[in-house]
Amino acid sequence: MADKNDCIMENSEGQTECPIQRELEFLESAVSGMSCIKDANTLFWFVLEKLVWEFGFYGGGIYLIDKESGMADLRYASGIPLDYVAEIIEVNPKEKPYSFVFKDLQSKVIDECWTVPSNATIDGCFSVCSMAAIPLICDGEAFGSINIFKNVEPLTKSEIAMLEIFGRVVGDSCLKFEPGGNYRKAYENLKKALDSVKEMIFVTNPDGRILWVNRNVLKISDREMKSFEGKSILEMYSPDNRKEIAGIFEDAQRTGEVKKNSSQMVSPGNESVESSSVVAPGLWNGEDAIFTLINNGIPDIQRHSAQYFFEHDYLTEIYNRIWMEDRLHEICRNKKFPSSLVIMDINGFRMANEVLDHRQGDQILRFFAKKIMDECREEDMLARWGGDEFALLMEGLDESSATEAAERIQEKAKIVLQGTVKLDLSFGVAALGEGSNPIEKAITRAEDMMFRQKLLSERSIQNSIIVSIQMTIQERNLETEEHTERMAVMAEEFALYLNMPKTKVNDLLLLTTLHDIGKIGIPDDILLKEGPLSDSEWEYMKMHSEIGCRIIESTKTLRRMGKYILSHHEKWDGTGYPDGLFGEEIPDICRIMTIIDAFDVMTNERPYKEPISATEALLEIKRCSGTQFDPVLAERFVDFMQERLNMGTDEN
Repeated sequence: MADKNDCIMENSEGQTECPIQRELEFLESAVSGMSCIKDANTLFWFVLEKLVWEFGFYGGGIYLIDKESGMADLRYASGIPLDYVAEIIEVNPKEKPYSFVFKDLQSKVIDECWTVPSNATIDGCFSVCSMAAIPLICDGEAFGSINIFKNVEPLTKSEIAMLEIFGRVVGDSCLKFEPGGNYRKAYENLKKALDSVKEMIFVTNPDGRILWVNRNVLKISDREMKSFEGKSILEMYSPDNRKEIAGIFEDAQRTGEVKKNSSQMVSPGNESVESSSVVAPGLWNGEDAIFTLINNGIPDIQRHSAQYFFEHDYLTEIYNRIWMEDRLHEICRNKKFPSSLVIMDINGFRMANEVLDHRQGDQILRFFAKKIMDECREEDMLARWGGDEFALLMEGLDESSATEAAERIQEKAKIVLQGTVKLDLSFGVAALGEGSNPIEKAITRAEDMMFRQKLLSERSIQNSIIVSIQMTIQERNLETEEHTERMAVMAEEFALYLNMPKTKVNDLLLLTTLHDIGKIGIPDDILLKEGPLSDSEWEYMKMHSEIGCRIIESTKTLRRMGKYILSHHEKWDGTGYPDGLFGEEIPDICRIMTIIDAFDVMTNERPYKEPISATEALLEIKRCSGTQFDPVLAERFVDFMQERLNMGTDEN
């Protein structure tokens, strides 16, 4: 573990600075900018302008090796005229810095005082007191060097470290200007650079899921890289700080700026300890990413917080699968028998998660984790196994006793949503034992038993959720039930009039029942508003078809209906939503549904409009034929309704 003093240094004014923070800030800006550059010439100008005008160096130049002659040639300069850069490098130093970097592929720093131009006898000359030559390396060979000058004080260690990392990234970025070139080597070198950092570095996607960690994180936690991949970095922080940290990630991604903060991290026993973080947006393997440095300077706390992060699930704050698998191996290795493994799954969770929202889905997971823990013995150990599954390790219990305990947990761990939807647990139990692959066998047996139990309850759970959603919509808008019933009657009669296959008729009837299921996700103040919706409210309202599609696609038995629910507001001329489908791209039952829905809306009272007669509604359908409606189906529907009216059916 690095001593705190190794990571902090003083600048010339006696102020402390963290070199890694400066590196991350500059690398974030530079790598992001380089990703948009299309040619080497622009890249080199960009490099110098970035170093001189943004970072604040006095001046600089770039040497490139001529491929034919093998000689170094000064091509670019910024801050100082090209001739003066050449004089500094060629005349003043006893050893030419670029010859050193080209030969040894290492940086060279020279601290000498020069006056430029050296023959100046009048005002206008300037002085340079420090210079660094950084090799530009591509495919293991130097093809040039960046030369940077300071005129007031020598280059600091932090500046040199930043320049070396920058040089590696710039060098490998040139690969993309060669046939077959790519960014892979550049980012491999960036990994090497970050591995040399003595702090903890996490690279995550914009949502905070870990893509990579540096060597120090692995050393502290004594774990492998795969143990961190995909986990949320928020797990490192105290629950009280996670919302704030998530906001910092969002701000950094949105603004493109580096963010710094002090926050509480988690130690063993859920104790909070002070730490500092630097969060910087950038690119990782060509994708948006966030670089996070975490430093608290206290080795034990740092080690413990990383250990807690590794062992626990961020959402439920129980153990995670990695910890559980280690514990299972320990049980079998030490032959601590009898011991049993119980694997549990929340019935109907996936669909409930879509019906409500993911935040309420998280609350459901936390509820079940707490309920299970409340019913466990003190020595039992619970872990989140994955998604909506939990694993419970019961030491000292054989399979029969563990099954009895799991049944008690199953009886207590239930939740009722929307007044009628019941979510509960399916479980499977397997005793741990000796022999070959005992853990794999126990997991397979427990999961098989759990899946068999889950299949028995799945259909009733899904059906109750559908019923509950419909009831909820009806409670929020009493007109919806009548609207649905009228549409179902009209749809069935029109489908028979068209001689549609029975399967199509069934799907059309389901669509009339489920088409507005997504309105469960629309706020009441929009759904029940009296009067026209504003533009923003209308955009929100249009989301209900996508919400409904997600809900239905989460059920096996109704998954085929998702595409119909998604497209039931598309228009023949391509001006509908959400995908702007055109003509026969729209499913046929959606084209029928659009006509029937429009007719029913026009001929029945709404909070914002009075009804019109059936005759007027049919004239409107004719007028919109070929734009809003399928022209062939619109004509057939008008004929169908005219026959009904001629038969003496009441017009309204």
